[in-house]
Amino acid sequence: MSQFTTLLKREFWEHRSIFLFVPVAISVFLVLMMALSLFVVNMEVREDANMTISIGGDRHETRVELEDDTQVIRSMRDIYIAKIREIAASDREYRVAQINRFLIAVSGPVKIVLMFVIFFYLLGSLYEERKNRSILFWKSMPVSDFSAICSKLTSALVVAPLIALACIAFTEICALLMASVLAAMADTEIWAVIWSPANLFSHWGFLAAFFAMQVIWSWPLFGWILFVSAFSRAIPLMWVVGVPIAVFIAEKILFSVGWFGEFVARHMKPYGGLSVSAANMDALQIVDMLSDVDLWVGVLIGILFLYGAIWKRGSSDAT
Repeated sequence: MSQFTTLLKREFWEHRSIFLFVPVAISVFLVLMMALSLFVVNMEVREDANMTISIGGDRHETRVELEDDTQVIRSMRDIYIAKIREIAASDREYRVAQINRFLIAVSGPVKIVLMFVIFFYLLGSLYEERKNRSILFWKSMPVSDFSAICSKLTSALVVAPLIALACIAFTEICALLMASVLAAMADTEIWAVIWSPANLFSHWGFLAAFFAMQVIWSWPLFGWILFVSAFSRAIPLMWVVGVPIAVFIAEKILFSVGWFGEFVARHMKPYGGLSVSAANMDALQIVDMLSDVDLWVGVLIGILFLYGAIWKRGSSDAT
């Protein structure tokens, strides 16, 4: 266990720029932009007589009776204050739905960045150690290929999501604090309108469960990326993208079917039974997912790719 922990520390310190600095920078940037647009610069937007406001995917139509083509200029702060007053005047179910959509919209950029972090880290994890010849050093150490590759997978699929989750929590807390200031300006009850509907611990637990389920669902894709990183001698990105496209085209031309393309497309997206925009996730959704044959076919394929990556690393050199 101590050896594996050391391998994890090694991966983190060698790649802390993408594991830590990138998501932290995105979170800080989001918080600063929200603060600037609401409290410093107080950005203004032009509204037509028939205006549609969209916050976190929810469309709320506001009609303003004006003559001719007159336009109203309102600040972002005023728009959000009006939205908070609308939420305050509604029932709890509507409040929970609106605040949840707001939190998901705020955390969206960090989740997108996490996908890129995982993709490019796995893509270069085994390729770079052959390219810079560091594999010669690590193969001289009493570390098995299985342990080395598992440490890379754990770093990508466990450590990186945990760091991203911490950054999401920080961003959402800052966003709710700013929303609390706006709620006070709107003369509404802060706890009942902002914090209670947010239900942060349940929300974060859902995000953690969603990340875990998504890792399992996308496992064949992660295994493929790792396998390509193990055998590719140049431009691994071309192999990762080019081979599936070639197989998809051949499948269409030779057999007039699209099973492979549909399989890849399904596992690139969130699992159908789980939606990151949902307010919560119940046990039935997880049971449905775990009973899906397509899920376990993907897990088996991912394991085969993992075995291939371990075998290739064990038989490779720095060339």
